[in-house]
Amino acid sequence: MTHYRLLRRAALAGALALPILTTGCGLFSQQTSQSIDPPQNSAAAGNAAVGSSAAVDGTAASGTAAVDGTAASGTAADDGTAASGTAADDGTAASGTAADDGTAASGTAADDGTAASGTAADNGTAASSTAADNGKAANGTAAAGNSASSGSAASQVGGQAAEDTDSSQMTVYLKNDDGLLAPVTISAALGAQEKAGQKALEMMVDGGPYAKELPDGFQAVLPKGTQVKSFDIVKDQKMAVVDFSKSFTDYNAADERQLVEAVTWTLTGMDGVDKVQLQVEGQTLTEMPVAGMPIDEPITRAVGINLEEADGVDITRSTPVTLYFSAVTPNDETYYVPVTRLVDRSDNRAKAAVQQLIDGPLDTHRLTPVITPDVTVKDVTKKSDVVTVNLQDNGYQDGMQEPAEMMEAIVLSLTENTGADKVQIVLNGKTDVTDTNNQSYSQPVSRPEHMNPFKS
Repeated sequence: MTHYRLLRRAALAGALALPILTTGCGLFSQQTSQSIDPPQNSAAAGNAAVGSSAAVDGTAASGTAAVDGTAASGTAADDGTAASGTAADDGTAASGTAADDGTAASGTAADDGTAASGTAADNGTAASSTAADNGKAANGTAAAGNSASSGSAASQVGGQAAEDTDSSQMTVYLKNDDGLLAPVTISAALGAQEKAGQKALEMMVDGGPYAKELPDGFQAVLPKGTQVKSFDIVKDQKMAVVDFSKSFTDYNAADERQLVEAVTWTLTGMDGVDKVQLQVEGQTLTEMPVAGMPIDEPITRAVGINLEEADGVDITRSTPVTLYFSAVTPNDETYYVPVTRLVDRSDNRAKAAVQQLIDGPLDTHRLTPVITPDVTVKDVTKKSDVVTVNLQDNGYQDGMQEPAEMMEAIVLSLTENTGADKVQIVLNGKTDVTDTNNQSYSQPVSRPEHMNPFKS
């Protein structure tokens, strides 16, 4: 049996040994969670109407839908009360996802209710995106205060591009051969007068000037001929305002939600951007122009990405978690794909997210598991800006290296779903664990800066 486990572990490590993830809207428990809108035009939405943001039971909603189907404007609270933002435990108004008691909110909130921008710390300290302890996100999965080694696979995976740097690494969301959006980091020189956000969007135009720079197996999602007429960031609101040309409206109704997701996740992956406002020819959109998806509130990562429904879930009593699984390009390069899955409601959403990682991807897409099914999650707790996950792996022996993709997927999924800056992984009661990239997990680990880099 020991030999079997070792062979299986080695196979998993070898099959998935390249890049990873990055993430977005946070959910930890019923009280500190950030709701993600149910799909509007997918099977997971039940009888939701095409072209509008519908609740999971088909109830029409204005803006984005509540999990229980109550009409909502913006991102909804678990009880369906209209809200937009991430809530404080006590329901104090914030800017982001809603409080469980329905108190109106807009932003990302600290646990004590102090308004915060970006990812919130429990003590209410404002945080912008997810940063390493030294204040600069490491290019890789960084241990607290230390950047990951630049030669490891971890240094080549997912994260968030900085708007205020001259870095040539730019992470954009493209469609893969399976029809799913995935973050792809591409090397692109940024001129002195160019804005990173605008250039990122220009790289996402189908048949645009950067089409040849996209890696094999990925397709741009913005309609042909789309031009970015202007791009600005309202700094005090952490909001990107994008004005597209008329060609932006030339798409199929079935692609509308994916178009919104791609733009939103690309821009909110940049430092200083939590939400997005869309314009066409100078006019602010209150709904998308083809299928009518309501966007009368600025769009956040609460919209979700690649939405799906867990097997057997009652969607009227569901909650969303965002997970990262792996896929392979036509050139056999491994990369990571985020999916937002509707699952049964839980008092500990972070634990539910890890359990869904263990359960693996659904059969509806060509994704690969990142964790062996014999791993169990005992508990997930949060203190300050650190989430601690306690795992049991009976196949693990002292001195063994755990698969890097397993450890990284846990870090990225938990930071995505809780809003925490760092993750402490405890394996069989111990923290002195390393992965197959020789990354140490003895200290809390931050999420990486860039995701899924490919040579263009």
